[in-house]
Amino acid sequence: MKVSRFIVMTNIAVSSVLFSNHLWAGGDQQQGWTFEGALSAAKIGELGDSYGANAAIRINKKWRFRVGYSQFDYVNQRTLGTIQFNETLDQQNISLNVDWYPYSWLGFYTTLGIARTDGDYTLTGAADASTNYALQGTLYNGAQLGTLNGAVATNDIVPYIGVGYTFYLKPKSRQGWFAQAEVGSLFGLNPTLNLQSTNPSNLANLPADLQAEANSESSKLNDSYMIYGLSIGYRF
Repeated sequence: MKVSRFIVMTNIAVSSVLFSNHLWAGGDQQQGWTFEGALSAAKIGELGDSYGANAAIRINKKWRFRVGYSQFDYVNQRTLGTIQFNETLDQQNISLNVDWYPYSWLGFYTTLGIARTDGDYTLTGAADASTNYALQGTLYNGAQLGTLNGAVATNDIVPYIGVGYTFYLKPKSRQGWFAQAEVGSLFGLNPTLNLQSTNPSNLANLPADLQAEANSESSKLNDSYMIYGLSIGYRF
């Protein structure tokens, strides 16, 4: 599955709107399950913003389980070697998280999760016909290279770890607004770049030389990304 190194699992990004199925008393949650839903917004490293939704169930004062969905669209320009590429990403992510509140009276929590990424990250660039390019010790004219198409693939399922804080405006009430913030890291992406030329000329070594260059660029791609998320919700 083709997905960008820019994944950053926006779905794991953060949030929660709580839908309670039991009363709260004395600022302390009673035993029982609390159903949750969410709208989220997250910043993925330096790449941009992502938006999504998630649902959760809090089984007691210390444990919560979340499932989330997010969408991330990215358009940018990137230089590989001396060739400039237009890069685009249309990414949808599904995440599963387990949140642990070590202090039932405090909104601080830690979270572990996994995300399944689904999307395409593509690159398109045209070599300058008046320029020569050295690939693996061989000189190619820009006209020989023609238009170059690339794609980045990562692991389909990747881990996530983070910390967060949930603030309830009315902690003693069964209903009310809350705000939540979370910061974490998505890692283990293992990005791999594939690069091909659309030039119809029959240059026997060009495909292998292009892929060798792509392999060297793969080692420069980020294997992890920081995620910063915020949410505002309502429990009822």
